[in-house]
Amino acid sequence: MPELAQTFLTSVGLLFGLIAAGFLILKFIISSIKKPGRVARGLNLELFLILIPQDEYTEPGQQNLKKDRERVQTMEQLYTIFSSMVEKGGWRVFEFGQPYLVWEIVYIDNEIRFYAAVPTRYRETLIRAVHSVSPEAVVEPVQDYNIFSPQEEAGGVAAAYVMTSRSSILPIKTYQMLDVDPLNELGTHFSKLNSGENAVMQVLMRPSPKKFNKLALKVTKKMQTGLSFEKAYHQAIKSWLMPLKIKQEKINPTMTPQDQEVIKAIESHAAKPNFEVNIRLMVTAPDQSKAEAILGDFESAFTQFNLPNLNSFSESREKIKELVYEFSFRLFDENKKIVLSSEELASVYHLPHAGLKVPKIKWLKARSAAPPWGMNDGPYLGWNDYRSQQTVIRIAPEDRRRHIYIVGQTGTGKSTLLQEMIRQDVEMGNGLAVVDPHGDLVEYTLAHIPQHRWKDVIVFDPSDLERPIGINMLEAASIEERDFVVQEMMSIFYRLFPPETMGPMFEHNMRNAMLTLMADPNDPGTLVEIPRIFTDKEFMKQKVAKVTDPVVRSFWEKEMAQTSDFHKSEMLGYLVSKVGRFIENTMMRNIIGQSKSGINFNEVMNNRKILLANLSKGKVGEVNANLLGLMIVGKLQLTAMRRAYIAEQERVDFYLYLDEFQNFTTDSIATILSEARKYRLDMVMAHQFIAQLTDKIKAAVFGNVGSMIMFRIGVEDAEFLKPQLAPVFGPRDLINLDNHNCYVKLMLKGQTSRPFN
Repeated sequence: MPELAQTFLTSVGLLFGLIAAGFLILKFIISSIKKPGRVARGLNLELFLILIPQDEYTEPGQQNLKKDRERVQTMEQLYTIFSSMVEKGGWRVFEFGQPYLVWEIVYIDNEIRFYAAVPTRYRETLIRAVHSVSPEAVVEPVQDYNIFSPQEEAGGVAAAYVMTSRSSILPIKTYQMLDVDPLNELGTHFSKLNSGENAVMQVLMRPSPKKFNKLALKVTKKMQTGLSFEKAYHQAIKSWLMPLKIKQEKINPTMTPQDQEVIKAIESHAAKPNFEVNIRLMVTAPDQSKAEAILGDFESAFTQFNLPNLNSFSESREKIKELVYEFSFRLFDENKKIVLSSEELASVYHLPHAGLKVPKIKWLKARSAAPPWGMNDGPYLGWNDYRSQQTVIRIAPEDRRRHIYIVGQTGTGKSTLLQEMIRQDVEMGNGLAVVDPHGDLVEYTLAHIPQHRWKDVIVFDPSDLERPIGINMLEAASIEERDFVVQEMMSIFYRLFPPETMGPMFEHNMRNAMLTLMADPNDPGTLVEIPRIFTDKEFMKQKVAKVTDPVVRSFWEKEMAQTSDFHKSEMLGYLVSKVGRFIENTMMRNIIGQSKSGINFNEVMNNRKILLANLSKGKVGEVNANLLGLMIVGKLQLTAMRRAYIAEQERVDFYLYLDEFQNFTTDSIATILSEARKYRLDMVMAHQFIAQLTDKIKAAVFGNVGSMIMFRIGVEDAEFLKPQLAPVFGPRDLINLDNHNCYVKLMLKGQTSRPFN
């Protein structure tokens, strides 16, 4: 009998050994089958960088806490959207596992970034979900980052899984129970990292099976019969595994207040959507000890979620190489999963908001907005990128007649936009003029003139002393034109010189001198001859003989005839102090001293010519450049007014580009902006900041311009332009725009659009 018993026991042991070995072999086979599928699932994730606009709170502290909680609560709603992200069973689920999302907070390159990775088929769901939390957020696909040193020996790596200390049926402390946003403490540890140190909190989530909620409710039912949580939990597990063999214990139905609190907490926890979660912490640093210390700091941040008598977080630092591997491929680890409710998950990970007092967060610098529809005609201005959808932006010819205003600091993209608009106008066969105070815009345009338009190009370059092209502002074909020229020239002088140096007598003498020099349309005088008409009697008589205006003749024959030589000398001093600086300059004298302009502005405007004025201040001088630019603009305005005698349908659009336009416009710009559009003189005006404009020019521009394009500007200008962009954008957006990005308020089919980027 002993031998028989021994044989039986040996057989039983062998049987259990075979079963155990078979179980291990089966587990190995299943793991071998699933491993490629898990990796494939991880590789199929698409990574997105999430940028949130940084708004500001203005309410008192308690109101801010309430707002913080409301912001975090929206993240709960976001997670709920993915509570149905479950694929039906079958071989595919067996091999690849259920789909999951990955949320990450990453410190790299000295900034804190928020990422999400999602299966490609759920990318649109993710984008819509993020916009449900923050409608102005940007969710942009990006290449994966790398926090590891390229050399395996270099630097230290520390990592851990965040687990729950007890069963996930028991809840942890959430943001609803905390006095501050829990992300503040975690974010503070991120922000304290130095250059060369990197850290990631990686949260993988997928919907929890319904059996978790059923198990939780079964535990509470057993606790209501008087069992402690531990006994109720173990009995619930046993009854789940062996429903027919569980032996019911005799129990005392009396519950302690503590048990009642536990039951209430479990029921509240189970009532919310629950998710299976992996939480990983990953740190890299110049050395291993530093990496371990940083990881310890991050682990300590999770103590804020400890809920006495219920649950807390703990960390597992086992199998570092396996952890790094799973982190890198974003693999879901079945053995390290915990279950969190949507409220708990939102407490651990949520998107940043204005209440966070955490530096180094990568915020959305400037917000975006959807463009209007119907921009299918005209030159290409750029494209709008809104919620991962790109829309080409154009402006139609009829809308360009209401003019375009461009403002932005140096290097923000103004010149690039002007270059492209000019290039397109040239290619489309349009007539245009470019007044450039730097010369770069003209040089770029010349380099991009197609061969079929070479004959249309006229280059005005004052620095070319061998071939000076004359511009005579005193050419006028009618009395109305003479009055316009006189008024414009006086505005130019007031623009170039301080008003206190002018005075009524200077203006009176200048007016009569210019009207006299313009009296003979066949042989007009020039600005150079203004001093001469006061000093050369024969020349004065010759010019006055052509004057038919009795008031002007009276000025010479009576007023000047009775003026003493002393007062004439004094008056001449005023005139020479203004005009003499141009007469005494050889370059300027050779240009403004020619009685016939070398440029036929009528032909330029009506025959679609290309006039390029290179007024480089470095070559010409600032005041000289400004005078010539003002004269060219005045000549073009005068030419446009002559179109009153041309049928409207025969007037062709002519585009005038003015860079640093404040230097080339006078207070009469309001007339240009309001009247020139009906004569098809369409202006594109660019400059750097609002303070460059006089009050009158400022009022004229913002009261008449149809389209505005705003690149990055300073604080003061952003406040000034705030009404132009409200309520879509604010000053912060204008201040933080990246180079070659702008906000646009476009004229569209005669109506001003809402601002967009």
